[in-house]
Amino acid sequence: MLILRCVKVLGKLQLVDILIRLLTPYRNSDYKVDKQGT
Repeated sequence: MLILRCVKVLGKLQLVDILIRLLTPYRNSDYKVDKQGT
């Protein structure tokens, strides 16, 4: 199903985002501002 595929992709993006935050803590503020903007 298309919906399930979208959910899987979003889940992967979330995991990647979390990993990026852990690997680059000094960029956290930038990502937070980005998320609030969208």
